[in-house]
Amino acid sequence: MKTHVNKIGVACLAIDFFALGLFGANVVVNNVPFVPACAAQYSTIQAGVNAANSGDSVTVCASGTPYNEQVVIANKSISLKGQTGATIRPSPMIPNATKLSTGAPVAAAVLIQNATVNVSNLIIDGLNNTLTGGCADNPVGIYYQNASGTASFNAIRNFKLGAGLEGCQSGLGIYVEAAPSGIANVTAQSNSVHDFQKNGITANGIGANLIASQNVVTGIGPTPNIAQNGIQVGFGGTGTITGNIVTNVVYSPCVDIVTCANGSSTGILIYQANGVNIAQNTVNTTQGGIYYYSANGGNATNNSISNTLVFDGIAVADDGVTLGNTHTFDKNTITNSGESGVFIATSNNTISNNSIAETPIGIWFYSGSGNSQSGSKFHTTPMTVKTGLIAVQKRGAPQPVN
Repeated sequence: MKTHVNKIGVACLAIDFFALGLFGANVVVNNVPFVPACAAQYSTIQAGVNAANSGDSVTVCASGTPYNEQVVIANKSISLKGQTGATIRPSPMIPNATKLSTGAPVAAAVLIQNATVNVSNLIIDGLNNTLTGGCADNPVGIYYQNASGTASFNAIRNFKLGAGLEGCQSGLGIYVEAAPSGIANVTAQSNSVHDFQKNGITANGIGANLIASQNVVTGIGPTPNIAQNGIQVGFGGTGTITGNIVTNVVYSPCVDIVTCANGSSTGILIYQANGVNIAQNTVNTTQGGIYYYSANGGNATNNSISNTLVFDGIAVADDGVTLGNTHTFDKNTITNSGESGVFIATSNNTISNNSIAETPIGIWFYSGSGNSQSGSKFHTTPMTVKTGLIAVQKRGAPQPVN
């Protein structure tokens, strides 16, 4: 076993070894020197990461002073965990990676590449990132790039660009990405993600799999600048999304059929990604609660969706090229949607046992064939089930991040 023990740090290390189950050594980091309560071998997180071997744990002391650094963990599988209150706040941030999908630069506060890494109990704050590259820059809290692991009990906030750049399609809380030949299996659990610019939690690409559970994802509220999404799985990714709270993603110019052609915000967006299951989430104050777009075989069950401005509690549609059929929407509670409780514009979908209240249309079979509805209950809903077109259709284009 590799050791990084000094006499002063024995008390800290004993606790951490217990938590690790005696597997791996513990490296302790503290950016304020000579603190007996959490004595450390290294003054920066990056130095601790560089010293750690696969299987080790890096503990970040809560010194009261934010760690002004971007952390890169590559080709080694470790745990990075903070004492309560430990904060990473890099200033300035610089691009330290490029997107696998587009080659665009990414400035990640915590970058994980080709490894399995657990990140927990850290405040990761992009408040003073001072990025200067315009829309070319993309601030990200935690970026798993062809990498796996668990991000849990973190607060990830303020990953956005400065004044005049609010409309750039960038600024992500947690970003999971895999290339076609890569793998990224990530669990995001019990994180608080807020004040992001574009998306809260995102998983993109063939080989990317996201389990998102018990997170609280909060957008910036009505904004004229950008169509945010709370949680996204897209472009061949897979995932399971359960027990999250997603709220406050609203693109304020989107109010009717003309203005919403430029985009709309979605609580949970599944875009060109098949077999994604969404269950027991609470989604409110969005322009579309749950939206499957050009995605096949998804299930949305036991979700609570309310206050979907302009559009639908749950919707499924496609672009006519990449089809999106065969979904099951069961036992959802949908209240106060601007358009319909459930909107169907593809084929072979099963809608059952939903409770739908205060929507102009309860279930709208807009187009497609082989769709069915049974057992749903409607309350204060003028039109319970509608088939075909009506005079005015308000249909907003989803705005995923690629």
